[in-house]
Amino acid sequence: MGRSSAVSALVVGEHGAPITDVAVRQDARMLASASFDGTVLVWDLVEPARALPRAALLHRRLVSGVSWNPRHLDLLASSSADKLVMVWDINQTSRPLCVLGRHTEDINSVTWLPDGRRMVCVSEDGVASLWDALASRYLGDVASHASQCTGVSISDSGLIATVGKDGGTTLSRVVEEASVLSLATRSYDESIESCCWSRSGDRLAITTETGWVYVLDSALGDVGAFWVSASAARSVAWRDKDRELVVGDYDGRIHFLDSVTGRARAVHDNPQAWPRSLSCVGDVVAAGSMGSIPELLSVS
Repeated sequence: MGRSSAVSALVVGEHGAPITDVAVRQDARMLASASFDGTVLVWDLVEPARALPRAALLHRRLVSGVSWNPRHLDLLASSSADKLVMVWDINQTSRPLCVLGRHTEDINSVTWLPDGRRMVCVSEDGVASLWDALASRYLGDVASHASQCTGVSISDSGLIATVGKDGGTTLSRVVEEASVLSLATRSYDESIESCCWSRSGDRLAITTETGWVYVLDSALGDVGAFWVSASAARSVAWRDKDRELVVGDYDGRIHFLDSVTGRARAVHDNPQAWPRSLSCVGDVVAAGSMGSIPELLSVS
């Protein structure tokens, strides 16, 4: 299962198809998982080794992303190939609180701003759109890519990073209600697969289709570059007070790296894992899966 006894697999519930995205709630008491089967499952992680099903939420097509609200812990956003984003109260799951729709292609991901009211959605149409989610109101666009926008990450200070298949990385900030200030752009000669801000908000990690992880500063300047895998590095997250990077590749491996040197600390290797998504809170690391259950690890 890997090369570190500090990493152990846990057991959670089941979807009817592979897992596309996972999100551990910031208090580490809930896990949301999204699937090709068009569902979001919410799991109780009060006892991580006994993850208990709490709710099932439905879209019309595959669900691509899930994101917990940073201020209202029972609110969860989900994005889908049905071109919609839905906001749910996990205590009242019979219907979504609101439905947001504007994109012309599948929505790949959704992330809340720190105010817990606005959010950014990114789509295969290349656009990153800004919403007042709780008012179901479109506010404008924060970025545009020449091909599909693959990921978005927003720091605790409100810096918005987007990445795309066009090799572009953009940095912006929303000022006042909906005015977007473009701060920086960066271009690479290959597809950028994912991005994630450090907890401190001073470093951005991005991953590429050729297995590289680039660490950038808050102005998109170079900090570090680490080659991780011969397959695409599809996802990245920070943990251990930003001392560690967690990277998922398309061969089912989850790599744990020193965030400064890039030195490998551990590798979790499971052919059934599909870590196109990663989420880390405390000692809990969750990843997508080719099977019907998320990959859930306890890391000490």
